[in-house]
Amino acid sequence: MKYFHSIYNNIKHNNVAKQSKNNSYKLPALNIRVDLGSLPAGYHTSFPPSLESCDHCKRPFENDEGIILICGHGYHENCHNELRNRCRHFEEFYKRGMFNNVNSFVKRLE
Repeated sequence: MKYFHSIYNNIKHNNVAKQSKNNSYKLPALNIRVDLGSLPAGYHTSFPPSLESCDHCKRPFENDEGIILICGHGYHENCHNELRNRCRHFEEFYKRGMFNNVNSFVKRLE
């Protein structure tokens, strides 16, 4: 748990860097760079996770009151409940992706 806690504490020190055609992310807690595609899907949405505040109400997290979802987005517990325990940014990202895939498939069938 301490290992993951150190990663979480250092997340605000991460930065995106351009490396040729691919974006990478520096993970200071691990002292490595990773391909952006290796990160949770929330980093690929048009609304990347906020590292210091709620992705719903934009208020900062205080006293570890936030919930960080697997996609990387974070919410206050009451904001997450208000969103019916879902991440709207993550959900929209996948809905848009599925819509684009279905449209592509239909065009190929035509």
